[in-house]
Amino acid sequence: MATYTWKGGAGSTTATRTDWTNPSNWTSTDGGAQYPGYAAGDTAVIGYQTSVPTLSTSITLAALTMVSGPSDSNKAILTIKGALIVNSPLTLGTNTILNLSGTGVKFTDTAGVTLAGGAITSSTGASISADTAVTGYGSVVLKVHDAGAYTASGGILTIDRDVDLTGTVATTFRIDDQSTLQFAASVGVSVKPTVTFLGGDNGVLNFVQGNAPATQIYFGTISGFSGTDQIIFYGYDAILGGDQLHTDPIHHTATITNSAGVDEITFTFSASTSLSDFSLSYGPVGSPWEGQEWITYCFMPGTRVATPAGEVAVETLKPGDLVLTSAGEAKPVNWVGRQSVARRFSDPLRNWPVRVKAGALADNVPRRDLLLSPDHALFLDGAMFQAGALVNGTSVVRETDVPDTWTYYHIELDDHSLILAEGAPAETFVDNIDRLAFDNWDEFEALYPDGKALVELPYPRAKAWRQTPRHIRALLAERAEAIGAETAAAA
Repeated sequence: MATYTWKGGAGSTTATRTDWTNPSNWTSTDGGAQYPGYAAGDTAVIGYQTSVPTLSTSITLAALTMVSGPSDSNKAILTIKGALIVNSPLTLGTNTILNLSGTGVKFTDTAGVTLAGGAITSSTGASISADTAVTGYGSVVLKVHDAGAYTASGGILTIDRDVDLTGTVATTFRIDDQSTLQFAASVGVSVKPTVTFLGGDNGVLNFVQGNAPATQIYFGTISGFSGTDQIIFYGYDAILGGDQLHTDPIHHTATITNSAGVDEITFTFSASTSLSDFSLSYGPVGSPWEGQEWITYCFMPGTRVATPAGEVAVETLKPGDLVLTSAGEAKPVNWVGRQSVARRFSDPLRNWPVRVKAGALADNVPRRDLLLSPDHALFLDGAMFQAGALVNGTSVVRETDVPDTWTYYHIELDDHSLILAEGAPAETFVDNIDRLAFDNWDEFEALYPDGKALVELPYPRAKAWRQTPRHIRALLAERAEAIGAETAAAA
């Protein structure tokens, strides 16, 4: 195990001066006497290059990490003209490039490649072997096919060229927690690759307008899509404006159609995915996805809250942002609490979301299905009604098909207020429960080390169906008939 720094230029010919395996092209201060990859665990530091290191013949390397020189703006580049075989993991650090050059070059690594900000490229049509698994964040700037496996983990993994444009066996893609898999070219023209969200929160499947229209994006089954996972279209002007999302629970598909009713793109999901919780939204103002279209699975995340700049998803709000109250006032957010719930360890009656169907309270109120925790209150006819107290089995129902875990979001203002969630007046957070129950209670403690008491709104509160007045029950029944809500399980 040694660290080698590339100097190059040793020898009388270009081949020897750029030869990776020529020990004279390297310097080492910790005992390395050969070249990086000669022994397992070596590190190759490649800085400013007057001669790019090259592998021109087939060779087997041991475990190797490539990094760029710490003070160099140039990227570290290794050009492969032979068939490189790595028997242990290869790691490509920030600003490092593995360049596959030459006709028919194929890179094989049965142990896997880790991208830690690096890139794999080719300008000659070279490819990565189906035996190679690529994991991490960085860029793959070559055509992907031959049934490889790619996992976005730790950041954004960008696939910058066509995927499965040729071949007979589909590529496999995976998206880890808090990671993004990004495509910028055609996908699935010959065979359809599969995508699996590996669990956790905030996995993103992103399509950036590049060389392919939405009509050239085809996937096989998408699995594991849940929680706050998202599918985003960035820069696809043809997908924006007047679009609608249509789901087919029989075939497990979600299709985006334009204002003329023409299908633009269709995704197929695994049978376990609850399509009833999908929605089509636009990126909030000020976010990286401003004006772009996205699909989100909305157990609280995805709930649209009114702000002076328009409606935004609740999970995008942060301290200092302005929201609109039901009285039309703009008030700043003090804190956004996050509370994770695990299906296995939770009480369905106390913890699982309640669905208030679109139009269940009044014409177009809420504007679309609103999901909130059972104790979260809505304002109706001069009183506060917790969602659980409105469950009638038709227009307001308890969710039964829930993911393994999900997150509730609670907005706290300077006082206990009514804001508009999907157009329905809903209460903000009031400190009648301990903030220690929230995942990020420490953020509140940092903002308010001496605490912050709130005075509850002076309205009566119904906490159970038996406390809901008859005229409210009658109103819910009338609205259920008006929207054609079918009878579900009793409250």
